[in-house]
Amino acid sequence: MADNIQKQSSAVNKLIQGIYKMLDDYCKNYSTMIYSGIVLSSNADGTWNVQYNGEVHAMKPYKTSPTVGEMVKIFIPNGNQNLSFFM
Repeated sequence: MADNIQKQSSAVNKLIQGIYKMLDDYCKNYSTMIYSGIVLSSNADGTWNVQYNGEVHAMKPYKTSPTVGEMVKIFIPNGNQNLSFFM
């Protein structure tokens, strides 16, 4: 009897861990992420090189004229770097 209870408890724990992982993955991949970054330089195509999380990415500003060295907020909608912008 105790062995069955232990197996059921283990199964419930695994089920809860699986649901937690699915929710965690969903939140990481499909939610808007916001970071702080620093503007490093401009590019000829209207994008700016911005550094955040130790990486440098070229992205467009949202209605601003940034200056080199300025701290900005980076927005990554739905976790998609291709849609990113900064203000």
